[in-house]
Amino acid sequence: LNLLKGEFMKKTVLLLAALCACALAKDYEYALESTSQKIYEEPTLSYVTRQIYDAKEHKTQVITESELKDGGKNRYKEVSYFGKDGELVKFYAYDYDFKAEKWRKINEYKASLKNGVSTQETTGYVRGVKNASKTVSKRANGVYEETGYELKAGKWQKSSLARATYNGSGQNELTVYSVWDGAKWQPKEKMLYLYDANEQPIGYERSLFENGAWIPSQKEIIAGDVRGKYERVSSVYVDGAWQNSQTSRHEAANGKDVTITSVWDNEKKEWKNSYKDVIVVSGADFETAAFSWDNEKKEWKQEFSSRNVYDKSGERLLTQRYGAKDGDKKLVYGYDTRGDNVSVDVYELVSDANGKRWAQKERIEATFDSDILAEDVVYGGSLMSFDMQSKHAMTAYKRYVFTDGKPKLAQEREWKYKKIK
Repeated sequence: LNLLKGEFMKKTVLLLAALCACALAKDYEYALESTSQKIYEEPTLSYVTRQIYDAKEHKTQVITESELKDGGKNRYKEVSYFGKDGELVKFYAYDYDFKAEKWRKINEYKASLKNGVSTQETTGYVRGVKNASKTVSKRANGVYEETGYELKAGKWQKSSLARATYNGSGQNELTVYSVWDGAKWQPKEKMLYLYDANEQPIGYERSLFENGAWIPSQKEIIAGDVRGKYERVSSVYVDGAWQNSQTSRHEAANGKDVTITSVWDNEKKEWKNSYKDVIVVSGADFETAAFSWDNEKKEWKQEFSSRNVYDKSGERLLTQRYGAKDGDKKLVYGYDTRGDNVSVDVYELVSDANGKRWAQKERIEATFDSDILAEDVVYGGSLMSFDMQSKHAMTAYKRYVFTDGKPKLAQEREWKYKKIK
């Protein structure tokens, strides 16, 4: 349950927290000492990220310094503390005030677990103004509660409450959301989750609390075999009655999944095609395509398609192709004998006097340290390149762009590691 899903600050901090927590969850042999990058495209940019890892204190510190071509600078720091099981317990983020020559705190996160009660506190500082929020959650006897607080005038004030009940199989049956009106909890919304006799989910009903009573709002019912063929029908509650809204019909057989979504025409009292999604799986390879309904021609019009082709092991992606229209992309992946992804060639479909052709637009090259596994580098996964995921630790990355068929270096990056055990 996420009562504060609209708060970007908390999302950002918790994302960083998740990365850090994953990094400290096992015993590592190496730490990422630093990574540096230079971008030669306008506006040109260079930066260096350095990491200090303290195994004894269960602490990591990451400092990033960047500089633009015009001399503009930025400095950013993260400090994370972990519990014995690798859980994040404290996180601080700072930027550097060059005028005052000191670090300025911009975010902090604290977490604790005591007697089954989990507390997470997030604080942000914007131009000297402190904004803080806190969630306190607990689960007991099939009931989960998460209470949200906001810091006002130096005191924590209740703001929101989510209370969920679960059945014997651990499935959510009912969730009620409320807000604090200053004196009591005021219910706002509830979700009732529906299951069949085999405890398989078959839909939900959503209600809103208005004028002292629960009023139905919308519902979704799934009919059929959810593993192969089923229909999902959505309805809205209008003027005291349920009215069709949308339906999705799904069929899966012989490696092909087709989902057709229709919307309800209330004037004509009929369903009208809206869009269609198709997935075709063949071994490790798969294709996806999306279509929209052309009401004038009474036919499906393809809007998007992609095709992923893997090697015989089913693990390494060989070709990734997006569509067959001008401007669409094709990526071709290259590997060395160890299976590391050492190159990606990016093509764009163009039309000229000779017809359609694939013109190369980018090339990415990478090198790896064959003596260091990526999974053995603490915190490394969040700072390495996600473009070229490989078995070994990345040491260098270069990206070229093509103009008139000629490559030009646009970006390069370097990683350095240190042994910690």
